Amino acid sequence: ELLPQPGVRRQATVARRGPVAARRVYNYLVSAIGLVTLGVGLVILFAVAIGLLSPAEGRQIAGTDWWRDPLALAITLLAVGTPVWGLYWRDVQRVTAQGGLEERNALSRRVFIFLIFGASVLLTLINLSIVLFKLFDAAFGGGVASKVWWDVRWSVGILLAAGAVSVYYWLVLKEDRKATAGLERAAEPVAPEA
Repeated sequence: ELLPQPGVRRQATVARRGPVAARRVYNYLVSAIGLVTLGVGLVILFAVAIGLLSPAEGRQIAGTDWWRDPLALAITLLAVGTPVWGLYWRDVQRVTAQGGLEERNALSRRVFIFLIFGASVLLTLINLSIVLFKLFDAAFGGGVASKVWWDVRWSVGILLAAGAVSVYYWLVLKEDRKATAGLERAAEPVAPEA
C-alpha cells in the first residue's frame, strides 16, 4: 500500500481550502459594495436634511424642489445597500464566530476591516477639518454665517456616515482582537504539574 507523499497531502489541504477562501473573499467584496452603497445613501440623505434645514439657502430655493431627486436617490441607495451589506456581513460574522482562529486571522477579513476602518477614519478627519474651517471662517468674519450650513452640508453628511462606520468597525476590530487572544490562550498546551 502506497502512502501519500507530504507534498500531495499539502496540495490536498490547499485544494480543500480553495473554495472556502474564494467564498470568504466573495462575501467580503459584496459586503464592501453594500456598505459603500449604504454609505453614499446616508451621505445624500444627511446632505438633503441639512440643506432643508439651512437657514439661508434652503429657504431661498425651497420652492424649486431641489431635494426631490437627491432624496429619491438616497432612498434607493439605502434600499439596495442596507440589505446587501446586512445579509452578507451577517453571514461573514456567523462564519467568523464558528470558524475560530483561522477565520478571525484570515487575510481577507483583516484587509476588509482595516481598509474600511482606515478609509472611514480618513474621510471623517478630512471632512471634520472642512466643517471646522468653514465654521471658524464664518465666526471670524471671513464668510457669510447664514450660508455656513448650506456650504458644509456634504461634508457634514460624509462626516456623520463615515464616523458611524469607523466607530462600528473599530468595535469589530476590538472584538476580533479580544476573541483571537482568548482562542490563542485556549490553544496553548497546558504544562503538566510536577
